[in-house]
Parts: sequence; C-alpha cells; structure tokens
Amino acid sequence: MINQHHTDNPLSAAKQICLAVLNLRGRLLNIIILSVVLSVDLNTLAFAEGVQRTRAQAVQIAKSRSGDGRVLSVNKKVNKNGVSVFAVKIIVNGRVKVYSIPEFAK
Repeated sequence: MINQHHTDNPLSAAKQICLAVLNLRGRLLNIIILSVVLSVDLNTLAFAEGVQRTRAQAVQIAKSRSGDGRVLSVNKKVNKNGVSVFAVKIIVNGRVKVYSIPEFAK
C-alpha cells in the first residue's frame, strides 16, 4: 500500500513563503528599532533628565535660598548619588553654608 499523505500543494507553499517573509520583515523592523535606540547619544540621555543649568543660574538659586548672602565659591561636583551638582558656598551673617544645586533641572 502506498502512503500518499504528502502532496505538493502550491497554495500551502505560497502561505509558507508569505509567513516567512512576514517573519523576516518583523525581525528586520526589530533590528532597525534596536539600532536607533542603541545609537542615542549619551548627551541626549543626560538632557532627558531636564534642562541644564549654568553656574550663574545655580548661584541665583543658592542666593535666593540663603537670603542673598555673599558667594565664596562655586564648584561642579558629582554627589554620592551620582548626580552632577553645583556646590555653591555662601556666607550670610558670619555663617558659611554650602548649597547643592543640581546641574539639570527637573
């Protein structure tokens, strides 16, 4: 007895080809999206945190918090949480205080 369960069906072959093309197109789209995501510049990621402040803006913020004292120094540092801040040292009424102003406003 001859088993003839396997027959060549052109419609079935066309369906398989269409499915393979769709699968390949989906993978290609995923590769393109992944390429775009991975090519994002690190500066762009930093700016995603917010608007970058200048030293002058950091001084203005610190002076408004201190009550308009005299600025002794301004240094840019990275705090223990890994956030870039301006350390603004201000003297008011004989007392020195350091204000940490984040470089990027939220």
